[in-house]
Amino acid sequence: MLLFCLAMFQTSSAVMFDFCLLTCQKPLFGVFIQHQWRHKVNQLNPHIVIVWPMSDLCFTCQHNNSQIVRSANLPESLKSACVRAQEEHLSRANGKRTFYKSTIKALEPTSQQVLGANHGVVPQNNPPCSLQGGMHYSYDYAQQVHYPSDPLQPGPIYFKTLQKCSIFGVCCEAIPRQVNFLFDEAVLTGKGANSTISLVHYFFKNFGLGETNAYIHADNCAGQNNNNYFLWYYAWRVVVGLHWSILYSFLVCWSH
Repeated sequence: MLLFCLAMFQTSSAVMFDFCLLTCQKPLFGVFIQHQWRHKVNQLNPHIVIVWPMSDLCFTCQHNNSQIVRSANLPESLKSACVRAQEEHLSRANGKRTFYKSTIKALEPTSQQVLGANHGVVPQNNPPCSLQGGMHYSYDYAQQVHYPSDPLQPGPIYFKTLQKCSIFGVCCEAIPRQVNFLFDEAVLTGKGANSTISLVHYFFKNFGLGETNAYIHADNCAGQNNNNYFLWYYAWRVVVGLHWSILYSFLVCWSH
């Protein structure tokens, strides 16, 4: 039972169903089909709920979908315009996603070379331009997470709320490896270009692979990534010799 509970917390319902078929050599109620098994699990364990799929985080997709729903009683020309806008947005997003995946695929030989030379261990504190080749990185802020906080005094106990923790992650997909930065709400200075550039610079200095050519992806949020400050920072890295070239690309995640 303990093993079954651990499997339920760590895997999907389909994997749990296959796990039960393998472990139950002599089932008591015959052979279950999957939907019967799900019904029985929901009946016996009503407190265990499988999370629903997350909604689309792209604001443009949400806006276009809302326009399509609201155009039910509008003329056909307006309906077609709403559908056409969504199709164009999805086509543009798919093109950027294809470029993102193809870039990572093309840089996999370099990552295998790095891992092979270091016996499978990802090296740290690499000198700039010490690796002849390219590497891909992407970064973004995650949603804030919360954790309990005890102020150790009875006064504000009625006003106690969960403490916030911000997460900024930089991922090297070709290896793959991700470095996460955690910030307590007491020291968070915002998510603008200043703090984001500082985090990216610290990552390249301490966790970068020392590649000569960097391929970087980020979302097109103007306050964090798609601004002149980041373009100046990457131009500065090339000028001072920290990289030979940097290709800075954006994924469609925000609406301008």
